[in-house]
Amino acid sequence: MQKANTYLQSISSQGYLKIADFCTQHKSKRPIFHAFCGKTICRDSLPVNLDKLLKIAEQCQMINDTNPTPHNKQQALSVSLLKQVHSNRVVHVGSKYDKQSNFIEIEEGDALITDIPRRLLAVKTADCVPILLHEQNSGYIAAIHAGWRGALSGIIHNTVKKLHDIVGKCNIEAAIGPCIQQASYEVSHDFYQECLTKDSKSDTFFATKHRNNAKAEDIGQMQYYFNLPAYCISCLRDMSISTIHQAKIDTYSNPDALFSHRYILRNNLLTGRQISVIGIT
Repeated sequence: MQKANTYLQSISSQGYLKIADFCTQHKSKRPIFHAFCGKTICRDSLPVNLDKLLKIAEQCQMINDTNPTPHNKQQALSVSLLKQVHSNRVVHVGSKYDKQSNFIEIEEGDALITDIPRRLLAVKTADCVPILLHEQNSGYIAAIHAGWRGALSGIIHNTVKKLHDIVGKCNIEAAIGPCIQQASYEVSHDFYQECLTKDSKSDTFFATKHRNNAKAEDIGQMQYYFNLPAYCISCLRDMSISTIHQAKIDTYSNPDALFSHRYILRNNLLTGRQISVIGIT
């Protein structure tokens, strides 16, 4: 809880948070930088504020850059951000992409991977789970947008599998940013049944209780709470990823610092998404 409070203070004061122990160990020559941004970067009614995003990336890089490479300093940062559709599709940002131009919502998908320096991988979330991956031997990185549909349909599995296909034996660490926590994520019985249909093991990640004065046999009066981040962690562990860092910040409970799709709908507010980003120097 103390770490979560520190991370939340960082978002409020700086506009972003960095997971303290993430991307500190690597065998590649280029350091990795990352940031889980607050609500100052993107509103749904406006374009992504690339200037702010790039400024944050530069700040994170200066903090993390223990092995400066002057020739890379001269190359402009660029951003890759997909048109997210709650799918299990992974896009490899390889040589076919122009390293110097921004690639914003041109292609559909919900995860990106790359080993291209100075190319930021970004995902937008507002309750869904932002997951950043770092393969410590090769330096490959990935960014995943994991909503419940994408998580249950295999977006995490597909991303990690693609890394294995490219790199071979992997040593991957993961970081999970702010997202909706179980206590704030009440769902319907139909949602619960749909999750069980897609993945019978998902039952483990639901908490249930009866509404006040409801009879035990009355299914319609049951309250279901889904633990989406715990489900995502389970998916990562199923792919043999054991080093998993978490911010443990609830988007719904912190509307001043973070966007929450559920909070926005319930309070009739302007919609928006925060951005999570990872890049190679």
